[in-house]
Amino acid sequence: MRIVSSFLFVLLCELLFILPGGLVDIMLKSVFSTLHEYVISIIAFLCSGVVVLISLKVFFNEIFLRLKNLMQFDGRKIGILSASFMAIGLVYSLIVLIGLKIDFVVQKEAMIKDTDFLNVLLLLSLFFVAATVEEIVFRGADLSYLTQRLKPWVSMLIISVVFSLGHMQYSDILPYITLFLFGIVTSFMVIKTNTLYWVIGMHCGWNFAYSMYSLYFDLSIESIPHWGSSFELLEIGILMLVFFSFWIYSRSQFFPRSVNEQCNLKKC
Repeated sequence: MRIVSSFLFVLLCELLFILPGGLVDIMLKSVFSTLHEYVISIIAFLCSGVVVLISLKVFFNEIFLRLKNLMQFDGRKIGILSASFMAIGLVYSLIVLIGLKIDFVVQKEAMIKDTDFLNVLLLLSLFFVAATVEEIVFRGADLSYLTQRLKPWVSMLIISVVFSLGHMQYSDILPYITLFLFGIVTSFMVIKTNTLYWVIGMHCGWNFAYSMYSLYFDLSIESIPHWGSSFELLEIGILMLVFFSFWIYSRSQFFPRSVNEQCNLKKC
């Protein structure tokens, strides 16, 4: 019964996340054809986030309260979010340099245009909003619900599979492995830190760094057909390094009790 209820809850959250934003996106593009595509996407993600939060508040108040705890804001959280964003950006710079050295990355002959300040600011805003909404859904609502009913590692696996399958725009294998590992790493971080700010910063920084470097470098070179770009191997390596580094660091006394540990203490 726990498996069935967990599956239905995750399915409901995905529908609430996909449908409102998708409908708003289609409507705005048809009515306001001159509106910047980044602005449309930002509005669509915000609508999805609002629908998810209202639905949780009305029908799953316990999960809404857990999510509220994960998003509890203070001055320290700004530092966490900024540090996570900048750290993943620096790491991404490192793997791009490594990629250049081993021919996994090639510099483009001509840089893609539209890199003026406004476009970059809109892109950063889009990735921040998208990362926040996605983390609220996947590592916030879904993970909180599952960890109440299933073991943490099972919850992490389920969330990571759903997160991977939620990005159906890819036709190769390696991107899904990267997404799965990204889901494992971010789920683990939320369970250990009891906050979403680490993963929001990481998620936003990852997407923004990839988009910026894609303007200057070709990150899609394939060494094995149908597997995806070789650069994905470097991304996978970084995610594994981040996971094990965070696992070692999380064993220190500086971390608060995890979401699951708090739940067990309160007999959720």
